[in-house]
Amino acid sequence: MAFFIVFLINFVWEICCRAVASLMSTLVFPILPWVFQVLVIGYFGSVALYAASIGKSTFKVVGPDNMTTSNCSCTSVIVS
Repeated sequence: MAFFIVFLINFVWEICCRAVASLMSTLVFPILPWVFQVLVIGYFGSVALYAASIGKSTFKVVGPDNMTTSNCSCTSVIVS
């Protein structure tokens, strides 16, 4: 009985090896999602660094003649 089980396991193993070898995409496919995952994480990291590098906003009031008015003080609505 044990010999039969070993033979059966060996037979199934050989069939599985042939099936995987005949579909080469099963060996290459896991690389593609990994590359996309690295790209998404890299994009997220670059956007996060860009957002973190934005400093405090400063605004200037300009009149119709492109001259700044000195008697007006404005505060930023964006709180950082």
